[in-house]
Amino acid sequence: MTIHLEHLECSQSSRIIWLCEELGVPYEMNMNLRSFKAPKAIEDANPLGQAPVIKDGDITLAESGAIVEYIVHKYGNGRLALTPSDPDYHKYLYWYHFANGTLQPAVTNVFMCWLGGWDDRLFMVKEGHRRLNQYLTLMDKHLSDPANPYLGGREFTAADIMCSFSLTLMRKTYPLDLTPYPHIVTYLKEKIGSRDAYRRAYEKGDPGYPFILDAEPPTQPLFENLTSRGPINYFLMPIRMAKRFFSAMTGTNAASKVDTSTEGLDPPKLRREVDRPQEGQ
Repeated sequence: MTIHLEHLECSQSSRIIWLCEELGVPYEMNMNLRSFKAPKAIEDANPLGQAPVIKDGDITLAESGAIVEYIVHKYGNGRLALTPSDPDYHKYLYWYHFANGTLQPAVTNVFMCWLGGWDDRLFMVKEGHRRLNQYLTLMDKHLSDPANPYLGGREFTAADIMCSFSLTLMRKTYPLDLTPYPHIVTYLKEKIGSRDAYRRAYEKGDPGYPFILDAEPPTQPLFENLTSRGPINYFLMPIRMAKRFFSAMTGTNAASKVDTSTEGLDPPKLRREVDRPQEGQ
């Protein structure tokens, strides 16, 4: 049986291509270009309009974490997963779920603040960066231990596939600098980028993109190339939601005025305005 994958460029669906390449699982891929609206093929397969989505016979399945588990256990004979009897099982389990439970939400949070031009002095922006640094510091420390050449311990597992997206391709969307985390950078270069299956998957799923394994992020964020592909309202909606949330939490809009007008603007030029109370107020 050949798995059909609806793939979106520079997205978490890259995990599925890499996994299939590692396991030698037959798959076919429909490439969807990224824009500010979900491609029709993905919306038809998943009502949420999110990639990845696979079709395996009569089964349709979304969510990259679920798809990875499905393929590992149904077609991989348990390869790239650790069993409860393995002494590193707890490490594998933790870092597998750390990927989408902690790391990716944190990166997405700071990305949306950065994209909207939110002032770095805002509590929610500073807190987002503090937490992301905390998470990356934890990972860096874990990888500094000789007992952990990989996130799951002694051997390469699906936990590495799950976490690597936020550290590599996601940095084409948000320019995250990994210079303060030398063990993560070494891990990416020596343990991830050196894998043949990773390089094959990267070239198939995101052709034309440079490998993102160095500490410094790419110089041109992906979204700067997307303004000609569709309207920017897709990215403005989360900004408006964040504005409303901030206003509700503070009970005022004095420090949360976000310019969401679109006339003459593209996403890189959006900037945040901060109103400061006058003395005596």
